[in-house]
Amino acid sequence: MNVSTVEVQRARRRYKALLRERESLASSGSSDPVVEDEIRKLEERYSELKSSLLQPLPNNFPATLAPVAHSATSEEPAKPLSSSVAPSASLSSELHLTHSNPGPCAQSDELCVKALDTQHQPHTAPSRAGAHPPARPEGYLILFFLQLFNESRQPSLLGCWNCAVIATFSMAIALLHCILLDPSSTIGSILTPSRLCCLVHAKNLASLYRRANRPLCVPMLIVYVCCDVVPSFALNMVVYKVSLTLMGFYGVRPLSFAC
Repeated sequence: MNVSTVEVQRARRRYKALLRERESLASSGSSDPVVEDEIRKLEERYSELKSSLLQPLPNNFPATLAPVAHSATSEEPAKPLSSSVAPSASLSSELHLTHSNPGPCAQSDELCVKALDTQHQPHTAPSRAGAHPPARPEGYLILFFLQLFNESRQPSLLGCWNCAVIATFSMAIALLHCILLDPSSTIGSILTPSRLCCLVHAKNLASLYRRANRPLCVPMLIVYVCCDVVPSFALNMVVYKVSLTLMGFYGVRPLSFAC
């Protein structure tokens, strides 16, 4: 390798370094006269530097470095860059306009889709409601029977003590009707076994309300009437009639019958 070739290679490396420095200064918006003067001297002394940089670049080499070699000032490299960026910017603006301003076909398709959605909306409403169906009469009926079953499993308020009280009241009223009070009179019609039995049930309902700590529901009242009220009235009438019959055997009859 001769001396001239070595000098050319050194000049080429120096020339590339100066070009990179000028490019960095141009990107920051400034320039260095010393760098420009040295580049011009190298181009005048070694003309092959410009011709080597003006050769076509390979495909994988960035195209933004090509216009730097044949520019004399810092403003010229920006022109091809702006020209290369302009098509991409215009292309992106056109794409944005096509997306933001759809044509009449897209608008008609959108209207068709909305119309189809409105047509299918009544059909899809029952399917959505199927996940959470509203309460039906069958559901209320099943719930009613379940409450009846639960209330029937509760302990009855008509215990032995209440049965004894009802039986005692019935015998006392029968004795009063035979000795002191006429059953057809005003006081005799008020003092009846059924009325005294109603007082017992009023006390039981009050205790049931306090124990349940909630309003009395219909299933609770139905169970109470069937399991407590009806048996108590049956016991009341049986004891009252049996007491009158037994006292009739001993010649003691109600005052209305004696008259």
